[in-house]
Amino acid sequence: MKKLLFLILITAYSGQLSAQDKSAIELSGDILEYAMPSAAFISTFVWTDETKPHWQFVKSAGLAIGTAYILKSTVDKKRPDFNPNNPRYDSFPSGHTTSAFVSAAFMERRYGWKVGIPAYALAGWVGFSRVYAERHDWWDVLGGATIGTVSSYLFTKAYNNPNLNVGLNIAPEQCQIGLSYRF
Repeated sequence: MKKLLFLILITAYSGQLSAQDKSAIELSGDILEYAMPSAAFISTFVWTDETKPHWQFVKSAGLAIGTAYILKSTVDKKRPDFNPNNPRYDSFPSGHTTSAFVSAAFMERRYGWKVGIPAYALAGWVGFSRVYAERHDWWDVLGGATIGTVSSYLFTKAYNNPNLNVGLNIAPEQCQIGLSYRF
């Protein structure tokens, strides 16, 4: 399982290495666009139950990405970095942000807020990276975040396994996050 995750991350990262002019912030958003859905989908095979979580994620992601690309082709909104020589000017909604938020909302709905808060923070970073790189404005990012979140809320059911426990312990000088599974 670790090898599979490593291969997915390396593949997503290597496709971005040729873009020497990209900033580190934009590159990190590009990597997370693929890493977050990969992690969400892989988690459905690690923590599975009778609710068929992989199909929940496929339906959520399919609806979100499909909606985003239908809107991109119908809403005539130019990107902030629009170049008339580049035929790609479809801006609304942000596909990167849609992908990140469908994954974050899936993980939050499935595994709870202790997993959801960091996932939403990463998804928010993806949205920020798109605005920072001047590929989108905040309306594009908000549209993508809304589409991704609503799609996951429509199809995702909570993972109810009494054997899985995620814990958080905050003390004055330390913070501990734990994951335990009872066989």
